Amino acid sequence: MAEVYGDNDLLKETVDLLYSSMGDLKTAMQSQLVSPLFSGVYSTHHLAKVSFPAVSVGIDEVEIGSEPEASGNQAGTGTVTESYYVKADIRVHMDYRGGFRDRVNLQYLMDSLKNWIAIHKQGYFETLNDFMGMRAENIEFDSDFDESYTIGGRLILRLNFQRNHLQE
Repeated sequence: MAEVYGDNDLLKETVDLLYSSMGDLKTAMQSQLVSPLFSGVYSTHHLAKVSFPAVSVGIDEVEIGSEPEASGNQAGTGTVTESYYVKADIRVHMDYRGGFRDRVNLQYLMDSLKNWIAIHKQGYFETLNDFMGMRAENIEFDSDFDESYTIGGRLILRLNFQRNHLQE
């Protein structure tokens, strides 16, 4: 569906979907009595108080693909198709800085997160308009997060979208 150029809820939709997916992962872990499990799920990395272990989602970077190709008439009306590459940053918070770096439980939670996304990516992300695909770009197991003063790991996902915008 074409939208007015610049009126783009792509980032909000992506964060909302990732947040919902992480909430579903937490519920699935609780129902199966898995240990360790996520105690908190947050839709931002800027956290003042965290219930550990926790997962938070955010957008790291957005790139717009090559120059858009215009279609339509000479007067400038029609659609512009652009490719968007969104880097989503999913963080697992294990403790505040200075706390114990539990690498075993971090590894378990990161693997659970990665597997959950791999298994459910089609069901969740196909609901986003113009979703073209995704891949895990990077996994870190020894991270310090300045926004929340916490330690843990992160998974960077690269999501590809192609959007049609109305040209006025």
